[in-house]
Amino acid sequence: MPFQISTTNTELSDPHPITMSPTSGWPELSVLVGLTSEFGVSQGSSGPFSLFVSEITVDVDASGTVPGPAYVWVEVTGDGVYSMEEFYDLGIIKTGAPPSIVVNSEGWDGNSWSMNGVFSDPDGESVSFNLLIDGAITGEVTVNGNSWSTPMIDFSVWSEGTHTVVVRGCDESELCNEVQRVIDNTHLFAEPEPIIEEPDTTDSGFSLPAMGLPGLILAASAALIYSGRRGSSHEL
Repeated sequence: MPFQISTTNTELSDPHPITMSPTSGWPELSVLVGLTSEFGVSQGSSGPFSLFVSEITVDVDASGTVPGPAYVWVEVTGDGVYSMEEFYDLGIIKTGAPPSIVVNSEGWDGNSWSMNGVFSDPDGESVSFNLLIDGAITGEVTVNGNSWSTPMIDFSVWSEGTHTVVVRGCDESELCNEVQRVIDNTHLFAEPEPIIEEPDTTDSGFSLPAMGLPGLILAASAALIYSGRRGSSHEL
C-alpha cells in the first residue's frame, strides 16, 4: 500500500481523526476516507485529501455509523496509479446511547387514563415502543414522527389499587429507555355517599283558624253560662 493508516482513539467520535503516513517512492495521491459499520460496504466519505511526502491527520465524518465496530475505508487515485479501495479494522468502536423519552402530559378522562410525549435517538436509529401494565405487555403505543402516545386505558376493568404503567422505547441497537407512572384507581371503586332527605317542614295548607283573644273570651263565657244552667236545673 502507498501509505500506513492509524488512529489515536479507538472510541468513535464524530468527526473521527484518521492518520495517513505515505510510503516513500509513491507519487502524490488523492484519498477519500470514510467510516462504515459494515466491513466491505463503503458509505459516506470525507475528502479528497492530498497525500504526498508528509503524514497527515484528517477528520472523518462518522454520522452514518451505528453502535458497534466502525471500519475505515479508503479510495486512492493518482497519476500513474491504479485506483484502489481498501477497508481497515483499526479496532474503532462506536458506543451507542439509548433513546430519550419525555412525557408531555398525562391524566384522567372519566374512567380512563393516558399519557403522551416525545422521543429522540442520539444515534439516529429508529425506536420501537412497548406499553406494559404491571409488567405485562398491554396494548400499543402510537408513534407519529417524534411523538408517542398511549391508548386510553380503562382502569375500571382493572382490580382496585395501584398499577404500574411503563412506556419502553428501544432503538435498533437494542438500547432501551423507559418512563414509568404508578396509577391509583381507588377512586373509581368508591361507594357514593347516601343522600339523606331533609324532613318537609313546609305548611301542608291545612290548619285550624286561630281564635284570637275575643274568641277565647266568648268561649269562656259560654262555658260559664252552660255550667250555671246545669246548676240551676238541679235545684228545681
